[in-house]
Amino acid sequence: MNDGEILGDYADQGFSLEEDGDATLLLYYKDKDKEIATFSQLSPTTHQIRETCRRYLAGLNNPVGAVEL
Repeated sequence: MNDGEILGDYADQGFSLEEDGDATLLLYYKDKDKEIATFSQLSPTTHQIRETCRRYLAGLNNPVGAVEL
């Protein structure tokens, strides 16, 4: 499975995956300087990875402490 198949629409929004050795999968946003999650390659499902992307974007759009007017 490639990044696009795993990430779905999140790949078009700037998310990417990179294998780090045999047992680790890293999730990045926009550039390689913004690692947002680390997964064991044995455990994450596509749903879990996409949910991590969704939560990350939600945090960008609604920072902690922000008041919606």
